[in-house]
Amino acid sequence: MTNDQPSDNPNHGFGETDCKGKTRLLALAEKVEVTFAGLNERGGEMPHAELLSLWRARIRPFWRLHPGMYEVLADKFLRIGDLFSVVDCAREGMQLCGNRPLLVYRCALALARMGARGQAEELLSENETKLAALPDFRPLIARLHKDAWIATRDEGSLRKARDEYARAAAEPRGDVYYPAVNAATLSLFMGDNEGAERFGKLVRDDLAGRKEMNYWELASLGEAELSAGELDAAREAYGLAVATGPTPDQLGSTRDQASLLLEKLGFDSEELSDVLGHTRVVCIAGHIPDGKGRETPRFPADRVLVVRESLGKVFARIAPTTGIGAAAAGGDLLALDALREMGIQPTVVLPMKSDVYAGKRVAPSGGEWTDRFHEIISDGGRLLEAPATSSGNGGQTWSFGNDLILGAARQQALAARGDCEVVAVWDGKKGDGMGGTHAMVLRAKSIGARVWVIDPMDGTTREWKPAGGSATIGAPTSQWGVHVEGRTRRILWSCLESGIVDKAAALATNRIELGAQSRLVFNSMESCGKFLEALDRSECVDDCGVGISVGPAAGEEGHAKEPEFYQDAAILANAALLHTRSFLSTWECASLAALYDEVDVAFEFAGRMEFQGNRIAPFYTVMMPGF
Repeated sequence: MTNDQPSDNPNHGFGETDCKGKTRLLALAEKVEVTFAGLNERGGEMPHAELLSLWRARIRPFWRLHPGMYEVLADKFLRIGDLFSVVDCAREGMQLCGNRPLLVYRCALALARMGARGQAEELLSENETKLAALPDFRPLIARLHKDAWIATRDEGSLRKARDEYARAAAEPRGDVYYPAVNAATLSLFMGDNEGAERFGKLVRDDLAGRKEMNYWELASLGEAELSAGELDAAREAYGLAVATGPTPDQLGSTRDQASLLLEKLGFDSEELSDVLGHTRVVCIAGHIPDGKGRETPRFPADRVLVVRESLGKVFARIAPTTGIGAAAAGGDLLALDALREMGIQPTVVLPMKSDVYAGKRVAPSGGEWTDRFHEIISDGGRLLEAPATSSGNGGQTWSFGNDLILGAARQQALAARGDCEVVAVWDGKKGDGMGGTHAMVLRAKSIGARVWVIDPMDGTTREWKPAGGSATIGAPTSQWGVHVEGRTRRILWSCLESGIVDKAAALATNRIELGAQSRLVFNSMESCGKFLEALDRSECVDDCGVGISVGPAAGEEGHAKEPEFYQDAAILANAALLHTRSFLSTWECASLAALYDEVDVAFEFAGRMEFQGNRIAPFYTVMMPGF
């Protein structure tokens, strides 16, 4: 047989190594085919951890051949409320497979739900022709106008939203009830009672023949009854909706809409809280188990089960909608476990990379705690890690971590018009150093949070109130770093020399590089804000990119003199150069800002990117003026 003759040998033309490689490629391709078929067969929701595992194990070259993988997975992430993953999945799908309508729509919807209205509008506008045939395209356009009205109370946005919903209800490509119920509610706010009644009837007619209704159908029926002033009928429909087991995001959306309607109709905004509940974000803190060398017992190993039982009871009493905390051995991990048992996927906030954190705050307590830590971290909850600047082991690091946790909890509570409560496994005494449970409790009370304390010795629970009725906290635990890329010399020095920035207070630790870059450290959020306001007013800011990050205050032994969080700020400053007057910040800035009522600042989700140390994290646009 000559070399140019055909061969029946399937390995013809391949060496042994090449053959193995070809076999492996075929096996991978087959695996993607099977995975895609399995996703399509499994309707409805899937466990969050399973979805994340599938996403992390994706093989991009093969997924590119199956764009439906991105579409289906984005939809499943959307169903369970993991909006970050929806955006990540949809954007990668659009990058590899083009702007397919379902990917664009799901990405825009997730952005809208996160409050990134500008990005959602831009994405829809760029792809309007492709999306026009989708049943939910017009309702999403209407939703963005409605969000703009809620944020600004602009009458023009209100009318645009109502008219778009009315158009979608009159020319339905999908269900009538969704655009109709929104048109009914917005008509009421426009003073168009006749329109409200007409659209409300459309909702009831559309849903009348359905034997089994899902959450959104029942919630929409409740809203239609409420817009007609039928409070008892609304309560009944809302009760049936809640019984279907909605996600916290779904229930929060319904609750916000109902509150608006109740106020408009002259009822107490909490009138339906008996069925719709109230958003409660629980922030957790707690002692780690006693080590072998501890002289005075604080949290002995034989008290773990008692504390775990008490945590379950206090959470049942509070009825939290979500939870946020660190993941140290002891109180943290026990509380996270109790929340998961209630069906709540908590957010874990760490002041460093999770593997470094585990080595410092988990592993010393034993392998059982390490196993529990990795189980919780990998179980599909949201994980937020601060920059590597926080990899120290001193009190400033843990104090900074406490502020991040409490700030993230309060940020979520404020966004949902809810409450932030703290549950602490605490012996009621001062800690062994800075940044312990005692410090967290004081910080929580200083911002008006309700605090529940579980004594680790006997499991008793009480609401904690400071002696004298007020709590005092120590010095700030954070430094704010600003990195400015572009032609910055004139801006920088005009701000410094004019006294806009207090040199003595703000520049004690600053390093300034003249020319194309300027890097500054501010000892308070206020000083940082003054500088940013000055930049925003400057004519030269159009040529600049501004990145803002935050880390623990300097001073602890072993802490980097040249803060590493500058790296994050530099990355963001470079990204900001792509946009005019763009100020970008890390998620840590957005979280800590929630602790300062006196600072009027707004942050809008901008995206996620890879920062230092392969850390994928969200970043935000700082809405100026106001910071």
